Amino acid sequence: MGDLLVTSKSVEMVTSIVTNGERLARLVETHGSYLDWVGLSVDSASEATEIALGRGRGGHVARSLELFALLRDRGIQTKLNTTVTRLSVDEDMSGFVLAARPQRWKVFQVLPVEGQNDGGVDDLLITTQQFEAFVQRHLHLRDKGIHLAVEANEDMTGSYAMIDPLGRFFSNVEGRYLYSQPILEVGVSAAFEQVQFSQQRFLQRGGQYDWTPAVVTVSAKNIKSDSRGCL
Repeated sequence: MGDLLVTSKSVEMVTSIVTNGERLARLVETHGSYLDWVGLSVDSASEATEIALGRGRGGHVARSLELFALLRDRGIQTKLNTTVTRLSVDEDMSGFVLAARPQRWKVFQVLPVEGQNDGGVDDLLITTQQFEAFVQRHLHLRDKGIHLAVEANEDMTGSYAMIDPLGRFFSNVEGRYLYSQPILEVGVSAAFEQVQFSQQRFLQRGGQYDWTPAVVTVSAKNIKSDSRGCL
């Protein structure tokens, strides 16, 4: 990971990772100067609920708060990523969020994806109304300086330009992943044309924000930036 960060910064990219926090402190110590953003995944402020969701065997919430403090001290910008499920939908996470003080709190509705989590999330699914109630419970945090970025299932569908480890664009616009040919074989533009991406949904969900002085333009036919790029 450290080598990837160094290489990314060498070509003037803005760097960002999303993590559960495991081994993060060591990475920050060795390569923190190459890291612009960190998104920490915490789906509940309850240690018991985190265990039930598979986030370790205890202490994940407390360790995450320690990591948020570490990242602030190092000047690294932070996001809090929370996927709302049946186990957490009635929860009030306000106290935890205020203690973490992320630049952005991304709140997702748990999303079923055909061929990826079939049968694995059925017991965790929630309705749009339940998700909206969770969001309403936390809107007051905006008055306390927390930027709340909310993504229901329809907001996430087709609004991410994603690349897999084999160098292929992929999209979930049809409720399952569809893949392009490898970018190194056909080029960025040709590969991107093989997947479906909604610029309108990307903008509606707040995908473009003030994360860097660079201006990034994304369209369904091309991706370009002034030497930096991040979605």
